[in-house]
Amino acid sequence: MTFRGRAEVRKGFELMLAYDAGLESRPGGVAFIAGDRGASQWSYTGTDADGRVHEVHGCDMFEFDGDRIRVKDAYRRVYGDIGHAAAD
Repeated sequence: MTFRGRAEVRKGFELMLAYDAGLESRPGGVAFIAGDRGASQWSYTGTDADGRVHEVHGCDMFEFDGDRIRVKDAYRRVYGDIGHAAAD
């Protein structure tokens, strides 16, 4: 999905948060820092009321400036039914 403009991006973010509600973090992610760069890997899983399993896997890429985060990019992959997100 692609969201353009402030209203679409806001709606997309609301849909993402609604989809993630109730999912549980899975242990075992990897995180590291090398110089002024870092990365973390994460995943969440859950089962909806209809018994469908939903998984979200992702990673965050960081660029640091001293003890502050200068840039943070997030990438996520959703496994499962996300059809409800496209309905609006």
